[in-house]
Amino acid sequence: MAETTQFVIEGDFTLAYFADEYNSKHVLIFDPDVDPDSLVAPQTRLESKITDELNFPTDEEFNEIFSSLNDMRSKGMRPEEGIPVKTRQTKLRITVEVL
Repeated sequence: MAETTQFVIEGDFTLAYFADEYNSKHVLIFDPDVDPDSLVAPQTRLESKITDELNFPTDEEFNEIFSSLNDMRSKGMRPEEGIPVKTRQTKLRITVEVL
């Protein structure tokens, strides 16, 4: 298999907020100032870093999510696993370089 040291993903993307834990693969960003062997080492998922930078969900979007979840809960329902409870369409260019 050829080694890839850089790739670019560009185009239409969907930012998605899930109320479950369906996806099992994540890219974690560790704080270099914290001992990596610590049991509570702060970490951020790459997708969370991107959505934080894009302010997703906004306060308005989060209030909409919270209201929707409360409504579902009052009816004895839960969000369907793997289905986002809020999405936002956007265009992105993401460049990844393996150092």
